Amino acid sequence: MTETHLTLIWTVVFGTGAVLLGAGIVLGWALRRQHARFHLLQREIESLNQTLSGLCSGAVGVDRRILRLEQKERHLEERQAHLEQQKTSDSPYGDAIAKARQGMPVEQLMLEYGLSRNEAELLVSLHGERNTG
Repeated sequence: MTETHLTLIWTVVFGTGAVLLGAGIVLGWALRRQHARFHLLQREIESLNQTLSGLCSGAVGVDRRILRLEQKERHLEERQAHLEQQKTSDSPYGDAIAKARQGMPVEQLMLEYGLSRNEAELLVSLHGERNTG
């Protein structure tokens, strides 16, 4: 081999080495950058997991409060119905009001409870079937 050939071979070897070294540096830099991005994303995921956990805990608390409110509402509805029933039965017109709610006509209220036409008509207009609900 001639000196020119050896020089050319060494030039190719050094050139290839330089290219490989440059590619290694670029790849190392890209790898560090991707590694830093990976850690950033990992921290974001941890933060989101904590936020989600907090939201779930809050939802459980809200669910419990809603359940208590629904129970209280049912209790109050039952109590109100009981008080209305008690109020109706305690008044002198209680039975007549109950019958008017059930749809008893004016004439029958007059006969059974000794009401005047005006009283019976008033009870039917206030408490009759079409006015409930």
